[in-house]
Amino acid sequence: MTTSGKRPALRAAIFFLTFGALCMQCTKPEQDLGIDLQEEDNLLSVQGIDTFTIRSYTILEDSVRSDKLNPAMVGAYVDPVFGFVKAGHVTELRLSSGNPVFVPPGSDRSDLVVDSLVLGLSFQSNLTGRAQDAHYGNLGPQFFRVYELQDSLSVDSQYFHTRDVNFLEPDLVLPGRNMVTPNPTDTSTINGQDVLPEIRLPLDTEIGERILSVNNGNGITATQFVTAIKGLFITVDETMMNPFGAGIIYFDTFSQLSRVSMYYRNTSTEEDFRYDFFIRNNSGKFGVFDHGYEVAEDALRRQVLMDDLEAGNRDLYVQAIGGTKLRIELPHIETLRGLTGTAINKAVLTLPIRGSALGSYAPPGNLFVFGLNENGDAFLLDDQIDGGGFVGGALDLENGRYRFTITRYLQQVINGTRPFNGLEIVSSGAAFSANRVVINGPDYPDPATPENNTKLEIIFTNY
Repeated sequence: MTTSGKRPALRAAIFFLTFGALCMQCTKPEQDLGIDLQEEDNLLSVQGIDTFTIRSYTILEDSVRSDKLNPAMVGAYVDPVFGFVKAGHVTELRLSSGNPVFVPPGSDRSDLVVDSLVLGLSFQSNLTGRAQDAHYGNLGPQFFRVYELQDSLSVDSQYFHTRDVNFLEPDLVLPGRNMVTPNPTDTSTINGQDVLPEIRLPLDTEIGERILSVNNGNGITATQFVTAIKGLFITVDETMMNPFGAGIIYFDTFSQLSRVSMYYRNTSTEEDFRYDFFIRNNSGKFGVFDHGYEVAEDALRRQVLMDDLEAGNRDLYVQAIGGTKLRIELPHIETLRGLTGTAINKAVLTLPIRGSALGSYAPPGNLFVFGLNENGDAFLLDDQIDGGGFVGGALDLENGRYRFTITRYLQQVINGTRPFNGLEIVSSGAAFSANRVVINGPDYPDPATPENNTKLEIIFTNY
């Protein structure tokens, strides 16, 4: 059986959001708009401050590379703004020792029986010490399912979040043990040992019996182990739970805290044994993500599903976890190529956030901006390369905005050394974070209050 995190990539609508008029010539500023962009010592060099027409729109994210990243994300929920979100994790298992021998001296394979097989998923907060790092959204109960992989994985291969997952039925979680309420602060004791907060899912012991049977338990190599079990697909079943109170759970799958523990015994001697199969950074692994914008906020739903050109007049939407991103167009920027004796002193793109749409859903810590070539492929701006890598984009929560300094790039456009094909803005942590944010568009909420709108401010100087 296969499952896929891919949905049809419908063409996003372009909506026209105009703020201010394009100034075709430099003028001495009549107001203080944009003066905060300029260092105090350089104010005398300012000859004009212009605010430009912006076209911007929300589109679905392309296929995002999701292999070899931590934390692993598993869960499903309904976001009140972005709609349905789901994440699953595909991973190999690794032996925790070289060529382990399961059969003790003086016994044989027929003496061994597997009592239990338990998947332990360690919360990401066990590494950071912050409970909020264990999830995104809420901590309501979720119905976990674990499947055995049909295909082998490779630690050296690239995997993307839209990749189909080939897995075997049935669900390996023991009946009646699927529903779990995540608790990232609850330390427990197992067999007399303190265990960090984790989710524990008891699995069908048939896999353990199969592993013990490899080479009759008399030593098993890593290659032989992979023939016994190729890996696991860890996911949830949203039809068996209430997704409105749940979220995405972050698990650490790099530090060997997440594992499958096999508890077995020798029926002849009644000795008890335990062996751990690790989930760690040198395992083949990737995330799969799915979205259902049919139940998203109306403006977002109409943009990405209905091709409604007027739906985005107020709002822009950025979502990690393979969700949505922005395109920014400056329809008149190349007309400035006719100006002579003029240079851009500073150019800043500001994206204000809609704070009322946050709630339990923190915005990304950073947004990234890229240029687009004639084929629509993204590239780093020279501001990022020649300018020491700094263009901004960090969340300014105090002022409720993101800001990008793109001076060098726009100067190249005006000089005619680079064509302008638009900008692309994406969330940081696209494959290992579920964060999202709503941006006030160029016409939100009122043209009379431009500080609350997406805008591009350019300070010109004469030379």
